[in-house]
Amino acid sequence: MSELRVHLPAFRHNVATLAAIAAPARTMLAVKAEAYGHEMLPVARAALEAGADSLAALEVPAALALRDAGIRVPIFAWLHGADTDFRAAIAQRVDLGVSSREELHRITASTDEGVAAVHLKIDTGLHRNGASVEQWPALVTDALAARDAGRIRIAGLWSHLADASPEADAAARAEFERAIAVAGELGVPLEGPDRPLLHLAASSAGIREPEARYDLVRFGIAAYGVSPFDDVDGPGLGLRGTMTLRAEVLAVADGRAVLDVGAADGLPPRCSGRPEPAQRSCSAAAGHACSPSTSTP
Repeated sequence: MSELRVHLPAFRHNVATLAAIAAPARTMLAVKAEAYGHEMLPVARAALEAGADSLAALEVPAALALRDAGIRVPIFAWLHGADTDFRAAIAQRVDLGVSSREELHRITASTDEGVAAVHLKIDTGLHRNGASVEQWPALVTDALAARDAGRIRIAGLWSHLADASPEADAAARAEFERAIAVAGELGVPLEGPDRPLLHLAASSAGIREPEARYDLVRFGIAAYGVSPFDDVDGPGLGLRGTMTLRAEVLAVADGRAVLDVGAADGLPPRCSGRPEPAQRSCSAAAGHACSPSTSTP
């Protein structure tokens, strides 16, 4: 039987390390997919203890679970399905990512529970979601109208980097800057206490690209000890492994051990027989299928 053991002291070390790198930008810690298979609630609490200012939950149900557990810091959810309960999210003060006018209209139709805090997303090249350059002015205009009607607060302007190359990231940052300027020209305040948060960087750019940090960095996989880069591993970045996979040794042959762990535990076939080269993909895959036990100090 296999067991995943989560090391919260190592996780706290990683969050503190990354928060120091990002400062003075704030740190938002991603706890999507049950905190990358590490168990969301203990990890969320550990992240806040270690210096994270807010949490990225991906979807509204996960954000509501954090609220139900008593977590009151800002929580951000941005991937919405056709049945997303925006009323509950607004009532629980969950910040909502908005990628299109249609999403914005669904949110504003749900504001009988309060004023929605929204983060408007421009697509800067990842092509996962977000308004295109052509769609952006209309999205901002509709958001300003909803703000003036007392239905929303424009809490953020944001995007994702594709992390394809330094050149691609530079082009994406330029696109983001143009989108910010357009929003300002249309009436979004870019100075003063009511200005929205600007956020673009995740782990990769948060570590290596100071110019991409803006007001906050959304750290994900790096906080779990996994390097987002091909040229350096987690320890090389000062990060520690946060999960140990233990399994029974079934046999030893030719100097190699056969372990009671495999595809049924979420380990992809490419990990077989070569755990070191496959370390990044194996650690990410295994966490989603096994039930972790949390190790505390």
